[in-house]
Amino acid sequence: MVEKKKIQYRAIVPNIFTIGNMFCGFTSIVYSFKGEFTTAFWLIVVGGLFDALDGKIARFLDTSSDFGVEYDSLSDVITFGVAPSLMLYNAFYYQMSIPGFLLAFLPLLFGSIRLARFNVELEGFAKEEFSGLPIPIAAITIASGVVFWVRNIPPDMKYLHWFSGIMIIVSFLMVTRFRYPSLPNFRLKHARPSDRVAFLVLLIALVMVLVWKDKALFPVMVGISLSGVFAWFFEWFKEGGKRINNN
Repeated sequence: MVEKKKIQYRAIVPNIFTIGNMFCGFTSIVYSFKGEFTTAFWLIVVGGLFDALDGKIARFLDTSSDFGVEYDSLSDVITFGVAPSLMLYNAFYYQMSIPGFLLAFLPLLFGSIRLARFNVELEGFAKEEFSGLPIPIAAITIASGVVFWVRNIPPDMKYLHWFSGIMIIVSFLMVTRFRYPSLPNFRLKHARPSDRVAFLVLLIALVMVLVWKDKALFPVMVGISLSGVFAWFFEWFKEGGKRINNN
């Protein structure tokens, strides 16, 4: 009985991180409506950190559960689906009537499908790779794009077509079958080769962001979002052009 209570108390810990993720998403939405898009963006990033930690902590404490998976997905829909969609709408698409509504809806639409598919296909609680672009990466890419466009691009609707195209591609990548690695194991002694590559890419990305700040963040995130496509083509060429089954 005492042991059971201990397990129940331990299960609260990862859920606190999940609640932190949800709170970040809610607060990001509030700041988005205020037009404070940089703050809204960083809240999505912090939500992503909470999201990365809750599952790892649950596995470390041996408290992973179906409830935790479902609750985590509900939080993700808010932080990585609703929040970036409303950033898009409040920053740009409010000017475009119904087409604007539809464009802003895409990250939420494809993100929710991505999460539902993930939960249905989940086997066990640890994943070495993901099928389709993970929703936190898509959300951070889109939100960083909003900040990049607001700060660096003239407020002319003709330039917005380029960003809209990128946003549509990133949103759609969430429901594809392109493979994306999970967070790398930073204990490089025991890491997989893919972990070492991912670690190197993250290190280069961090240096670029530190040097060029927000001007580099969006291009870096677009590169990360497209990495699954690049990897697919690399494997395709390596196999001599044979079709690769992503199922």
